[in-house]
Amino acid sequence: MKKRIAVFSSGWGDEYFREVVYGISEAAKKENIDTFAFVNFSIRGLDNLLNECEYNLFTLPDLKDFDGVILMANSFNLEKEVTYLEGKIKEIGIPAISLEYKMEGLPTLVSDNYAGMYDLVEHVVGHHGARNIVYIGGPKEHAENRDRLHAICSIAEKYGFTVPDSNVKYGLWDRVSAMGLITEWLQENNGTLPDAILCGNDKMAMGVCEQLEKLGYEVPRDVIVTGYDCLKSGREYSPSIPSV
Repeated sequence: MKKRIAVFSSGWGDEYFREVVYGISEAAKKENIDTFAFVNFSIRGLDNLLNECEYNLFTLPDLKDFDGVILMANSFNLEKEVTYLEGKIKEIGIPAISLEYKMEGLPTLVSDNYAGMYDLVEHVVGHHGARNIVYIGGPKEHAENRDRLHAICSIAEKYGFTVPDSNVKYGLWDRVSAMGLITEWLQENNGTLPDAILCGNDKMAMGVCEQLEKLGYEVPRDVIVTGYDCLKSGREYSPSIPSV
């Protein structure tokens, strides 16, 4: 009988989700393993019936029917999604791994968000001379967001300046929140652009570029805008998003 692996993810990061699941599927085919993806669309910060229904999608599969679990846990939007799956995995004793999110008692595969952002900001600051930097990031408590912001602050300290709290805005990893946040920052600063707008990911960078264009600015002529994740959509965007 073929082995079966369950994959859990949020579906909001559609391009990221497709890339990871494609890699999982290709590796599984070589080992003659079946993969099953369980995807929901919960929304961070809301406490309503929609989120309850989306959360319930993760409770539908019986993990005893599977031989292993892969958690794309960095994409989860509800703490109870993490808590439920973590508890079930431990209760059953099924092999599992978490991607990009450290969970107690589970092996974790993580990329070095600090080093990647550090190199990017080193270029923006060291080569282009940017000093007035705005960061449009993901949720404040998100581990990847914290690492990326830490790298920005480290480079600022290295070059003898600081990134004030007013220049750090927290969003939801999406275009729409980024569009609102850059508009908010410009209103707070009388429409004066910074030297660079560093974004938590490529989706947010594209949102920033889109909103700046609507407001009459041109990227990169008027301001540097960077992203993270190096998505295909970011590379094909006009202007192409400098990324990690």
